[in-house]
Amino acid sequence: MFSFVLMGVRAGIISAALVLSIVVPACLMEIYEVYTPLQLIPDRQAFLAIALFVPIIGTSMVVFSLIFYETLTHRLQAALQKERNKFHWDATHDALTGLPNRPEFYHRLQLAIRNAEVNEQELALVFFDLDGFKPVNDTLGHHAGDIVLQAVSDRLQAIMRGVDTVARLGGDEFAIILQGVSVESVVLDSILQKILKTVAEPITIDGRSVAVGASLGVTLYRTGCSLDNLCKQADAAMYAAKKTKNTWKLYSEELVDH
Repeated sequence: MFSFVLMGVRAGIISAALVLSIVVPACLMEIYEVYTPLQLIPDRQAFLAIALFVPIIGTSMVVFSLIFYETLTHRLQAALQKERNKFHWDATHDALTGLPNRPEFYHRLQLAIRNAEVNEQELALVFFDLDGFKPVNDTLGHHAGDIVLQAVSDRLQAIMRGVDTVARLGGDEFAIILQGVSVESVVLDSILQKILKTVAEPITIDGRSVAVGASLGVTLYRTGCSLDNLCKQADAAMYAAKKTKNTWKLYSEELVDH
């Protein structure tokens, strides 16, 4: 049994086989009086009766050890997988908001681009940071800023579709990957207006109501556009939207020129 637990199934089977190969022949030789070293034992019949059960006991121990080993192994593997999942989550998600972090965002954006190319679907990328966030940090402290980031993140996750991704790039910078939408689609405008409205909803912090806004920079993926260029386009559109505040702007070369 200890061989199973400490050294594994193979070592346990070998140990059990060795023990049985010694005990069973010895018992048989004793029963058929081929070799009878037990004659000196006073109650020889009782000992022989007990000896008959040695193979059964040995087999039972092997079976029990196997079950115990498999159960222990399963639990250890489950615990290891849980730790792996936690490590992967910590490595790919923002600790404060629970949103995908910057490396995970780039990974998902790359997958979304491949999906758009293969399935010939539309893809929109949104960049924004929070207008009015710095005054909240300056007047109420970083704790208040953290509450704002968490509240905005929770609200965005609640309104996004299952195929979309909301990520925190760092600080008060966010990015959203919208799949299957185009500039002609009313879905895009509806989603963007919902984002603006959701971000602008007041947030209560220690009895005080604060509000932030968002200026959304939007760009649409076009075949052949690299990930870096797509992000640069969304970033440029965001800075153009900041001139108006609380609105969204779609990237175009004319927009950047002006």
